[in-house]
Amino acid sequence: MNHDGVIDSNDQAPIGYNPVPEMTFSLAAGLNWKGIDFSILLQGAARSSIYLQQDIAWDNFWGNYYEEHIGRWTPETAATATYPRFTKAATPAHPNYYKSDYWLKDSKYLRLKNIQLGYTIPRKLLKKFGVRSLRVYANAYNLFTWDNVKKVDPESSNNSNGQFYPQQKVINFGINLNF
Repeated sequence: MNHDGVIDSNDQAPIGYNPVPEMTFSLAAGLNWKGIDFSILLQGAARSSIYLQQDIAWDNFWGNYYEEHIGRWTPETAATATYPRFTKAATPAHPNYYKSDYWLKDSKYLRLKNIQLGYTIPRKLLKKFGVRSLRVYANAYNLFTWDNVKKVDPESSNNSNGQFYPQQKVINFGINLNF
């Protein structure tokens, strides 16, 4: 950054965004037509960053490996390495702990938070059975997330090492029956 030919603390500069998104948004929509009902909720955030570290990036304290670690730097692969050096339980003084844009990920995302499809059977078909209404439905929560992070949820805490409780995908089927 300061062009003195030496890479040191004088070359540090701000990178990325704050881990708290500067923008959040959602879209809810629904429709009903001839007994069929449909609703959807999309949620997202933008202008935020997440910094991957430790097991999810360069460390192997817990024995976690990912496919990209195969191409890691070693003295033998110095000319062909596709991933930085991988360590075993590095200390915070290790150079991999220095913040860099290599480990910084854009944590913008769009999530299909909720989607539901239902059908209400016409009342005239139910009268002879003593049923006032019958609706069958299926819904899903957190079905898809489109993001750039991939290894962790984009809403996980900054400085993520992959130890977090992930968003759960939930799919339900149900019947609403009134007599």
